[in-house]
Amino acid sequence: MTPHRKLQVRYSTGALSLAAVLGTGCVLAGWPAVGKGLALGTVFSALNFILMGEGVVLKFATAGGRSLIPFMVMIGRYVMLALPIIVAIKQPAFDLPATVAGVFMVQVCIIIDAVHTTLKERRQPSARTQQALRRLR
Repeated sequence: MTPHRKLQVRYSTGALSLAAVLGTGCVLAGWPAVGKGLALGTVFSALNFILMGEGVVLKFATAGGRSLIPFMVMIGRYVMLALPIIVAIKQPAFDLPATVAGVFMVQVCIIIDAVHTTLKERRQPSARTQQALRRLR
């Protein structure tokens, strides 16, 4: 599996899992519209992230991006992100703020992963510190 596909799977799965947990919690708390909005926004967020990764690969694969296809992929991504917002505006079964939050769920997962990785690296001493500690022993 290519590195960009691993990231797509990791962040999309994380976002969908987080939305499932939060959405289920909202439904159980008596806010079904909020849970449905989170789920709707997150599904389209994950699809957008996957399409974005494939579009970047396609841009580099086609004559340095001089093709019309990468542009169409970008327009398709914008339309795809507009669809859940339009549905949430038109249908009262979906909460609009929750749908917007769902649209940003992949980005939230990326930030959570970056913060977690940074904190994990800070807890471990650097290579120089480890060498100094070995010399002291």
